[in-house]
Amino acid sequence: YNMFTSIFTLTMMSVDRYVAVCHPVKALDFRTPIKAKMINVCIWILSSAAGIPAFVLGGTQTNSDITECALQFPEPYGYWDTMMKICVFVFAFVVPVLIITVCYSLMVLRLKSVRMLSGSREKDRNLRRITRLVVVVVAVFVVCWTPIHIFILVKALVNVPETTAIMAAYFFCVALGYTNSS
Repeated sequence: YNMFTSIFTLTMMSVDRYVAVCHPVKALDFRTPIKAKMINVCIWILSSAAGIPAFVLGGTQTNSDITECALQFPEPYGYWDTMMKICVFVFAFVVPVLIITVCYSLMVLRLKSVRMLSGSREKDRNLRRITRLVVVVVAVFVVCWTPIHIFILVKALVNVPETTAIMAAYFFCVALGYTNSS
């Protein structure tokens, strides 16, 4: 649930920056405090909706005197579990990465075209700085969120033993994802 909120917020921030840089006149209408609040509410609603399957299918199961929380998918369990994880991968990683990359790429192209019109060395220096920042923002997002999504996808597609090392790697990947939001 928090993962969706974090990723959707970061994605919307890139859309907001794109509008501000590439469409400054439209930004006057689009980037208002009221619309920002409405977008945040929509992000929370969308994130909550993403949690509905966990709410509906959540339950407990006991194995060898250990009770754990788990999703109770209908049969065939493996199919539905894999489909759920693939959907999370697509909608919480692939689509946001594409949106963020497109927004920042269009921003850089726009800034380059403005720079070519002005011919200023200072604007050239600023463009390089902004381009570096854009690359860093996208790279950090990908570096922080890729491990957990790949980990979950691999676990869904391959039988991975639940050793202490695997669980430690899993929790590290989860923590790494959330460092992107801090």
